This record gives sequence, structure tokens and C-alpha cells, in this order.
Amino acid sequence: MAIQIEDFLGTALSIPEDRFYEPEEGLWLKRQPDGTFAVGFTEPALLMTGAMRDIEMLVDSGAKVNSGETVLLGLTAKLKYIACPLPGIVTFPEQRDGLGSSIMADPYNTPLFFVDPSDFNERNLSNAAVYCDFLKNSEGARNPKGLKGGVSPTCKAVYMGLGQQKFD
Repeated sequence: MAIQIEDFLGTALSIPEDRFYEPEEGLWLKRQPDGTFAVGFTEPALLMTGAMRDIEMLVDSGAKVNSGETVLLGLTAKLKYIACPLPGIVTFPEQRDGLGSSIMADPYNTPLFFVDPSDFNERNLSNAAVYCDFLKNSEGARNPKGLKGGVSPTCKAVYMGLGQQKFD
């Protein structure tokens, strides 16, 4: 089952209900049969950051990390640092070539990494309904047609400032 969102940056989205979400990072977490969690990007996060061109691992596979510790660097139109939402042991997929394009093609079935949590508290995460409520207040929801420059106050200020400048 999934919750449907219409017109998020000009796209209709489905938010799967079978996992947890970390809204601020734009991550999903899905418990695996072995007790670990697969962690990946949500489709709304990818739409807001732009195409994922490459991913750099910032810690070694098998490293013990704290919740909130940066483990990945995503290369989009800008740099996106990705923090681990749970404390524990982080491992990365064996096959990393083309991971960025795989994530763009199928974000909910392409994990960025896995974490074997040393402490799991679901109160620190959101379910799909809470994540959708979070998205209602995001820039993507305020720009339903996906217009360039959208509703970003920064973009509006820059565009307005450019229009008012006089060039010699």
C-alpha cells in the first residue's frame, strides 16, 4: 500500500507505507529479515535535490556510527551530505557502479546503505502518513507545477534583484 501525492514539483508520487521515514534527510528505512535496515532516498527528496550523479562513501563498510553521523556524500546539482538515521554498524551495497542512476530509476528499491542498529527507537522516525504531512509544508508542495525558480524565497530575491539591476 502507498499514499498518493498529486502535483509535487509537477509529479504524482506514491509514498510506500511499509517503511519508516526520516523527513529532514529525505530518507526511508525498511527493516530487512535479518533485523538490519535498508536506507534509501525518498522520491520527493530526489525531486528536490536534482539528479543523483554519484555517491561517495565517507565511512568504511562495517564502521560503527552514531545517529546523525554523516556517512555519504551525494553529488547532485549541489553536494548533499547524508547522515545515518540510526546508531549502529553501516554497510554499503557490494555493487556501487551506477548506484546514482539506479536510485533515480527506482528509489524505493535501491538502498544507499544498510544499518544494523545498536539502538532502535521508532519514535525518532515517521510513518508514511506523518512524512506526507511533512511534505505538505515543503517547497515541492508549494510548487505543484514544478516551475523553475518555483517558490524559493532565495530564487525570487535573486530573480527580482537581477531584473532591477542596470548594466552599463
